[in-house]
Amino acid sequence: MEWIEIFDISLLRSLLRSTAPIAIVGLAAALCSAAGVLNIGLEGKMLNAAFAGVAASYYTESVWAGLAAGVTAGLLTALLFGLLSFTLGADEVLAGLAINIFSLAGTTYLMRTIWGQAGFFSDPRIVGFEPIHFTFLEGSFLEPFLSDFTYSVYLMFFLAVGLHIVYYRTRLGTAIRATGENPEAAEDAGINTVRIKWLVPISSGALAGISGL
Repeated sequence: MEWIEIFDISLLRSLLRSTAPIAIVGLAAALCSAAGVLNIGLEGKMLNAAFAGVAASYYTESVWAGLAAGVTAGLLTALLFGLLSFTLGADEVLAGLAINIFSLAGTTYLMRTIWGQAGFFSDPRIVGFEPIHFTFLEGSFLEPFLSDFTYSVYLMFFLAVGLHIVYYRTRLGTAIRATGENPEAAEDAGINTVRIKWLVPISSGALAGISGL
């Protein structure tokens, strides 16, 4: 077999599916970085969201309950990061590390306690989103490239474009970048940097919650 035969459309589709969650949380990290917030606790947010989403889907057999629980877990973890970093004055790196360690230990303990195993858990009652099929692409050369992916793949591209527009085409984006580049000058210009620093971790928490599912 020629090595070039490995690179077919199925490999591309697999790469997109596996890359989407990491790309979404990477965009969340970039959002925090733009505002000068060193948020390394995104892994913990993803872990908490994954556990909460699986637990909610397992007990309710509803994909929407799982999504709501995952996003809520991501938001609550983001609020904890903000409380530690902005309200109590803890170092952002240490706060993020603490969240990652606590989330890893906590979700591992809960999985062992509830389901008797750690790491990987699968059950027919855990339901996920079905791939999105575009009927108007059937039979076209674009169908294998654009159709039958889960929502996270499409969301990855939408967020990449949307955040670029927010950064460089909106007043909010200007405020975020000004806060990250020169917070003193941003304050002098009337920007509430504390509000911006709270906004970006919470937004990233929602994104991390989505990517963890």
